[in-house]
Amino acid sequence: MNRRLLYRSLSLLIIYCGTSVNLVSQVKMSPATKRILTQMDRASSTLKTISANIKQTKVTVIVNDISEKSGKLFFKNHSNKRRLKLEYEHPLKRTLLFEKGRIRILEPTIKRYQEFDTKNVGNSSAFQLFWFGESTKEIQKNYYVTLIREEVIKEKLTSLLELLPKSEKIKLMFSKIKLWIDHQNWIPIKIKLIEASQDHLTTSLTNIKINLKISEKIFRMNVPSDYDRIEQKLSSSK
Repeated sequence: MNRRLLYRSLSLLIIYCGTSVNLVSQVKMSPATKRILTQMDRASSTLKTISANIKQTKVTVIVNDISEKSGKLFFKNHSNKRRLKLEYEHPLKRTLLFEKGRIRILEPTIKRYQEFDTKNVGNSSAFQLFWFGESTKEIQKNYYVTLIREEVIKEKLTSLLELLPKSEKIKLMFSKIKLWIDHQNWIPIKIKLIEASQDHLTTSLTNIKINLKISEKIFRMNVPSDYDRIEQKLSSSK
C-alpha cells in the first residue's frame, strides 16, 4: 500500500466512523436475508479468534492497473478488547495493527513506523471493514442489505450480500459493498469494496481457523530504534 492509498483508506475509515445516519428501517428485507443476518449474529456471539491467509487485489479502472498483496490475518476478541492484525508478506513486508483508539503501521522496507490516534473518530470501525464480531444491527445502521444469491467459492457454500450505503458521505467513497458469507462459520470470506469511481478492492480469506488459541505475542509490535516515527491524531469530518 503506497502512501496515497494508505491515506485514502484511512480517510474512508474517518468518514465511516464520523458518519451518522437516520435509522430508517430497511424496506422489505426478505426473510432469506434476515435468516443470513441471524446466523451471522449467532456466530458473532461466540467468535473469539480468527487466523487466515489474506489476499487483496486493488483494481484502478481509469488506468487499468491491478495490484496485489498477500499475507496473514489475525483477529482476537477477549474481554471486549478487539484487535486485528494484517501481516503482509508480498510484495513488501508491512504490518498493520488495529486496536481501539489507534492504528499502528510498521514498514521494515523503508524503516518507518506510523501511529494514528483514532479516539476522536468515533467507534473503531477498522473492524467493520471485515465485520468480525459485529452485530448485524451495526451494518443495517449504515447500509441497506440484500441477499443476492448463493455462490460456491473454493468448495465453500456462501451467501452473497450486497450493501448499499445510506449516508451521502459514504456514497462519496463507494457505491456498494459485497460480502460473501461462509455457511460454515458465518463470517465474510470475501469482501469487495466498490468505490464511486468504480475502482474496487477485493479481499479474500483462505485457510481460515476459528477460535483457536492465538498468542498475545502476535499482537505486539516492536519498533526498532532506528526507524522513523510518525504519530498523528485523526479527527472525523463534520
